[in-house]
Amino acid sequence: MPQDLLDLPPEVFQRVVHELVSDVGVVEAWKLRGVCRTFAAEIHHDIFAHQPKEILLASMDTSEHMKIFQNNLTVYLRNRLNKRLDANGMLVSKIQELWDYPTETLHIQDFQKRQECAARLIEGIVSDPDPLYWMAFIWDEQLWPHRHNHADAYMVPATAADKLIAVVAVGEHDLIPGLFELPENGDYTMFSRPLVIATGNRDTEMVRTLISCYKKLHPKNNTHPDIVDAIDSAIQIGNVDALELLIQTCRSWGHCYYSEKRAYRGWMQCSIIHDSVASLDTVIENRGGRKGMLTQEVVKLICRSGKDTMINHYIEKGLLDVNKVYSHTSPLIIATHAGNVRTMATLISAGADVDKATSDGTTPLFIASKKHRKGAMNYLLDNGANTDTDNWPECPKDAARNFLRQKLSL
Repeated sequence: MPQDLLDLPPEVFQRVVHELVSDVGVVEAWKLRGVCRTFAAEIHHDIFAHQPKEILLASMDTSEHMKIFQNNLTVYLRNRLNKRLDANGMLVSKIQELWDYPTETLHIQDFQKRQECAARLIEGIVSDPDPLYWMAFIWDEQLWPHRHNHADAYMVPATAADKLIAVVAVGEHDLIPGLFELPENGDYTMFSRPLVIATGNRDTEMVRTLISCYKKLHPKNNTHPDIVDAIDSAIQIGNVDALELLIQTCRSWGHCYYSEKRAYRGWMQCSIIHDSVASLDTVIENRGGRKGMLTQEVVKLICRSGKDTMINHYIEKGLLDVNKVYSHTSPLIIATHAGNVRTMATLISAGADVDKATSDGTTPLFIASKKHRKGAMNYLLDNGANTDTDNWPECPKDAARNFLRQKLSL
């Protein structure tokens, strides 16, 4: 970046950057942020404060480019409160209305504090797991019609339930009890969204306050709100304090899910997907099962997933026996069946016996041969797996033995 351009008056420099972004587009302009901090700051400001939707939409040709907007959605909406441009007017008005409630109730006059309040509010209400639908109706576009209709609730005047969302988003605990006493907030369906926001904000005390207020309002009500979305949110961000509280609440309500076993399995899978050992530990501990070694179900989930950090964690804690044989399977057989060579290496490095067989003669090499897992087979053979197939189980057309013989004959 030539020094003389940086020496321009601020308003001229801003205009130059605006024309640059408009000309080359968001993606190419974003790449130029490395020139210097001043240039980076102005590019960022111009994109999310001054560029129209046509320029932004043109940059969303790949998921990677789309993340530029997703990661700055809060900044974009904050700017729309000050300069609407071509954003959905009803949405901006709704956000303004939600913003006004806590700031006026708490008599916040300071400009900076009001801006901080707006930022917290927007971060809370756009914390949906799929921000794409927010992009759709920010500009009132039918880009993602299957999600667009979910935003209809934001197109009507603010209700007491909306105010509850606003108060939770900005973290004002003291205003919660009064809002729960309003008749409009007696509907249990209005409880789930504030709970997700509080969980996403890592505000466990707010989660506790919401649950307490709801229980107080409905001490004998058999219809409880769905808090599974909040549990998923807690798992994804590793908020184990809120996760434990939510699971315990969910268990006390019982019918928040149609199958307790499937619910816990889903939460364990979610923990594994997000590679959160802390979340998985919390789910396991709150399941109410036996303490100590991991169950076969958990071992299957983590060995199939290829989450080696998680596997090493449980091996080191002594909760995963790499040579334990369950009903017709073992950790190494599970990893081999999934074709996870890296997980196989982790288990073998921890002492797993490559020839450990189940009661019916199933070995890791048998599974690799039966499932035609060439990478897994090669790794087992390289680690000294026994090629004697006399004790292998029978399978249609003797496919496993034939596949191994073919491999060994090469």
